[in-house]
Amino acid sequence: MQTLSYLRAFDIYTKGGRAYLIYSFPREKEYFFRLKESTDFFSFIDTKGRLSISSFFRSAENPDTIKELSLSRISNEKSFLTYTKEDSHLRTHLYSALSSDGKKWKKTDAIPGIHSFGTIAPWYLFEKQYILYFGDSAIRIATSTDLKEWHIIPGSILKPRKGYFDQSTLRVARVLNVGDYIALFYFAKNKHKKLCLGVVLLDKQAPGRVVWRSESALWEQPDHWVTNKIHILGIVQTDENFVAYFKHGRGEIFAHTLRYDREVEFPYTKKKTQAKKEKKSPEKKKEDSPLVLKRFYDNPIIEPKRENHWEALATFNSAALCLDNKVHLIYRAQDHGGISVFGYASSTDGVHIEERSDTPVYFPHEVFETSKGKSTLHPYPVPSGGGWGGCEDPRLTQIDDTIYMIYIAFNGSQPPGVALTSIKVDDFLNKIWKWQTPRLISRPGQIQKNWVIFPEKINGKFAVLHSITPQVSIDYLDSLNPDDVLIDSYHTHQQYANKERWDNIVRGVGAPPLKTEYGWLILYHAMDFRDPNRYKVGAMLLDIDDPTRIIARCTEPILEPDEKYENEGLKNGVVYVCGAVIKDGTLFVYYGGADMFVAVASTPLQTFLEELLSSGKASFQNKK
Repeated sequence: MQTLSYLRAFDIYTKGGRAYLIYSFPREKEYFFRLKESTDFFSFIDTKGRLSISSFFRSAENPDTIKELSLSRISNEKSFLTYTKEDSHLRTHLYSALSSDGKKWKKTDAIPGIHSFGTIAPWYLFEKQYILYFGDSAIRIATSTDLKEWHIIPGSILKPRKGYFDQSTLRVARVLNVGDYIALFYFAKNKHKKLCLGVVLLDKQAPGRVVWRSESALWEQPDHWVTNKIHILGIVQTDENFVAYFKHGRGEIFAHTLRYDREVEFPYTKKKTQAKKEKKSPEKKKEDSPLVLKRFYDNPIIEPKRENHWEALATFNSAALCLDNKVHLIYRAQDHGGISVFGYASSTDGVHIEERSDTPVYFPHEVFETSKGKSTLHPYPVPSGGGWGGCEDPRLTQIDDTIYMIYIAFNGSQPPGVALTSIKVDDFLNKIWKWQTPRLISRPGQIQKNWVIFPEKINGKFAVLHSITPQVSIDYLDSLNPDDVLIDSYHTHQQYANKERWDNIVRGVGAPPLKTEYGWLILYHAMDFRDPNRYKVGAMLLDIDDPTRIIARCTEPILEPDEKYENEGLKNGVVYVCGAVIKDGTLFVYYGGADMFVAVASTPLQTFLEELLSSGKASFQNKK
């Protein structure tokens, strides 16, 4: 790219397959912003006329005080401008301006609480809100419905990583809208104090959730460059590459190509192949079947609360316990950083929430469930259940005067495992959250999920059901003291009887077992290879005295992801059960919809069990 040291460059953006450089001449008596145009993204020529923001800066700002600037398109008509200036105390402030026609601009005051460069995700709205990314140590987000008033979301979505190129302060470079993702490019310094460029992909369904992060720097500062004289002008997307533009020294402009196949292997660039339809999908169940759960008409019963940062992103996968004829729920909640904690809610009728906690009732603090500590040196490559750490998917079981809680523990570095804690019933009912110190009860280094505790001893032993594939696996224990429990579990997701069944891929147990006159009622999650990526719920009965023996199993799903709140969230096409209770002769099932909401479905217990028993002999038994 040619050297343009005689001009002052501010930003580079694309429109109609061309790149445009915003610049000015420093020695002009009147400050005008001009454009240079490029069709190959490297050679720029002058265009006629002056840019419309010229009048704005002549009347509202002194361009000499501008440090960084970014112009973003919001729609075909609207454009949004962000830029930084320093005050008399040399503190940076972020300002913005909005144009509805690309000609007239209206300036807003400095955005309170933001003292670094920031820019919005272009051509993008999340639930009618614009998303601004900023940060001078870690990357954070702010939201706005009108681009005037901004709400800063507590916490950060991206932090430095020890042992990587981005181990120190992170700063936003540019944000692009790329396919199914938001691409956020950021600056950081490596151990040699050199400036580096990194990138993360953010989920459009949850703009604070990191889907992918570059393992190495996309660009590193050349040895002869001076760090404090490097400025990013823009990053644009071509048909084959990304091109980053830098300004250095007295105004020299350089371009660096970021290639997909060598430097930026984004997941979204991989070609998606259309799976061939092996067989016709199974016939849809009849809605009036006694085995089909009936959803509550006013679902979901628990939704994210934006005013509570710890549950602002998602609330789902709730445990349930019926005490004193009231249903108590412990639900999983996520913030915009993808960290999971537990909240509390209750209902006297099982469907209407009457009480809900304003703060978490359980949160991660042990090394196996928090990102603190040395374990973050080697981040786990994929999230657990859509999250990046914390406590996930609780299950509650009461035995005598103690409530035991099994949950998934994930620290963002090691594979997710199963943890156990407990609380006294009186403390639980009085909302005195004195939980016993949790411990991992699964083997460290193994991926383990979907374990449940039977609500009473079997043959004088505590019983933990930890797998139903390839066989029903239960460990019998003398104690449920977490320090005394370590279970080795083996499970598969392979098919069982035949490919014609709806549950030819079994994922695991849902809610803890419920004791009935016919046997232990087990709800479980399964999929059908003919209907992929859709979690469904099934039911089976286990023998009361020997729960490794299956008495009956449903021939059709009892719940499928058909509603909007089960298909539009963080993980579409999911109904995921973690809690169920029997209350006044009714089976209430509490489940997560699309990894974002808590919903409930119910059915009369007696007719449900009779239909389940009459559905035929179970087609997969414990292998001897």
